Amino acid sequence: YKTKRDTHLNIYVPKLNMASIKSIRLTEKRHCSTRRLDELEPIRLNDMMVNKRHIGKFLICRVLPNPYLMAAMHFLVQDEDGEVDDLAIHHYTATYDLDPVDVYPENTVIAIKEPYLKISIHDQSKYYIQVTSPTDIVVLDDDHFG
Repeated sequence: YKTKRDTHLNIYVPKLNMASIKSIRLTEKRHCSTRRLDELEPIRLNDMMVNKRHIGKFLICRVLPNPYLMAAMHFLVQDEDGEVDDLAIHHYTATYDLDPVDVYPENTVIAIKEPYLKISIHDQSKYYIQVTSPTDIVVLDDDHFG
């Protein structure tokens, strides 16, 4: 593993004929942290490694404006050092009828338990934090940031 700042990967992603695909099987297990926040140690975005779940860690960050919904809820987050990355929260079906701005308003401080930094399959020079269980997001008071 390398930190995201040190990684320059050339990954071959073949083009798929979507009409010929009958089903897609996800091989990655859905992760849900079983630890309380006070059992975890802090980590910063610059210390996270690509394609690794940071077991035993948590990331504190602040929600930036303009969240949106696609297959997941997406928004930008900023850590306490000012570093910014995209966050994708999957399996958030309970809130699809809500505006994402109402779920995580701008400047909401959150902790992400055991975060996973992933390479985008659409642009391999970009990274995002993937959360597969919304229970791994803990909303905190503003005084926890910075």
